[in-house]
Amino acid sequence: MAILLEQIRDRNVSMLFVTHDLDLAAAVTDRLAVMYAGTIVESGTSAEIYQRPLHPYTAGLLQSRPSTAEVRRPIAIPGRPIAAYEAEQGCPFAPRCPFAVDRCRAERPDRRTVEGRSVGCHRVEEIADQLMERAT
Repeated sequence: MAILLEQIRDRNVSMLFVTHDLDLAAAVTDRLAVMYAGTIVESGTSAEIYQRPLHPYTAGLLQSRPSTAEVRRPIAIPGRPIAAYEAEQGCPFAPRCPFAVDRCRAERPDRRTVEGRSVGCHRVEEIADQLMERAT
């Protein structure tokens, strides 16, 4: 990573970095786009997303990372990931989302601006504080 970051700085170029490791992504990027089943579910600055996730999948990724502060097992996101071609109607994350309601399963959410970020979740305003508790 140090070599890549040096090249980015020295050559004044951008890099597309694909990872499930949000710790690393937040450390080396300015902006993040979190994707699930081929769909961007949340995008914004790395610091904003890392400090206060607004989509349940983002919170799940943060919750599933190992802790350096305490000995505990990472908490896996329940269920099975789906491929983009498997996402039919509704939110693609709904089958795995602990906050999903009937609307989530029936209607695909449009991304909208919430707290200065783009988020694709019907219930984002209702669940934002609970997501932060889960991710920490």
